[in-house]
Amino acid sequence: MILHIDGDAFFASCEVAINPALRGKPVIIGRERGIATAFTYEAKARGVSRGMLMHQIRQLCPDAVILPGNFRLYGILSHRMFAIVRRYSDKVEEYSIDECFADFAGIDKALGRPFPEILKSLQDDLYRELGVTFSLGLADTKVLAKIASKWKKPRGITIILPEEREEFLKKFPIEKVWGIGRRTSPILLGRGMKTAYDFASQTEEYMKKNFAEPQTELWHELRGKRLFRVHAEGRDAQKSIQKTRSFPPGTTDSGFLFAELSRNIERACHRARRHRLAAREISIFLKTKDFRYHTADAKLPYSTTLPLEILSAAKNLFRKIYQPGTTYRASGITLRNLIPSDVLQLDFFGSAERGEKNKGLFRSIDRLEAKFGRRTVHLASSMEGKNPYRPRESEEEGNPIGRMAVPIIGEVC
Repeated sequence: MILHIDGDAFFASCEVAINPALRGKPVIIGRERGIATAFTYEAKARGVSRGMLMHQIRQLCPDAVILPGNFRLYGILSHRMFAIVRRYSDKVEEYSIDECFADFAGIDKALGRPFPEILKSLQDDLYRELGVTFSLGLADTKVLAKIASKWKKPRGITIILPEEREEFLKKFPIEKVWGIGRRTSPILLGRGMKTAYDFASQTEEYMKKNFAEPQTELWHELRGKRLFRVHAEGRDAQKSIQKTRSFPPGTTDSGFLFAELSRNIERACHRARRHRLAAREISIFLKTKDFRYHTADAKLPYSTTLPLEILSAAKNLFRKIYQPGTTYRASGITLRNLIPSDVLQLDFFGSAERGEKNKGLFRSIDRLEAKFGRRTVHLASSMEGKNPYRPRESEEEGNPIGRMAVPIIGEVC
């Protein structure tokens, strides 16, 4: 059995935990960005939604308590959450700041208690020690555990036993399945698949004919076949970082497509720098409108976390796999073979040493983004191409002060 734990309105709940006077009030996080990035269930009940502008929130909810994000606080409570979960299982995967998976195989026998009692005890420990509520889902695969934790919120506990799997999937909407996404769900709905059960009940032949490997893996997991294991290492020991982006209804424009890939690279590198990691290998992919993946890999001459260096390598890979006239609907980058970024690997031509000098630039960019929001400063290569369906920057990222493009390397831009 695999357990998934998910924080309930985590960022806003952390603020309430350290200031109990906020309990029961509509609390919204995101003052520094000008939009709602997180909020309590009281705010949600008043009609507040993610991305809503602050002036709209004040009209809708005049008594709202609007706060800036305090990510140091969220990180501290996140670390404590993982420590509490590890009292119950030593195999814990830190999936995100407020989520984790834990291998609970045999825990009931080891503790001599039934699973419902164990999960209630863990949930109570988390609330008593952190002041934050969590929802828990237990099932025999990661995908099932993930959707189980979403079933009852806040402070829910859902257990999907193998003999109850089909009945549960019949009630679960297809668009809420982990890994389906808002771009894929309309396609499945158009094919008559309204629930997770409709998707899981397809034949293997149908899946292989109509879907790529990621969707087929979800299909197996929904049917109870475990393909995704719990990675017990902490996030500091992670071996890869992936960023992807879909864009409806698809494009044949190579400029736009590479710009989207450049945006993914910037986001992946930002995350790597946050975890003080550097990549020695990269892999890029382009996904066609019929869900076929075209991939290419490359080893980097030295480990790096700078998008300028990775863009150069990605540009060569892009030329290999891009096919003119083909409609693509997604792109992605994976940083692989990660090592601590403080380990400098020198190369023969001295490029690594030159890259070291650029680290200060990106540290400054990271500080600007921490203060003013994502993509306050970004590469000009992330602005190329045209797609009428691409959201405006202000709508997508929510930065109230505008953007600055940085055309640092002309040969890539």
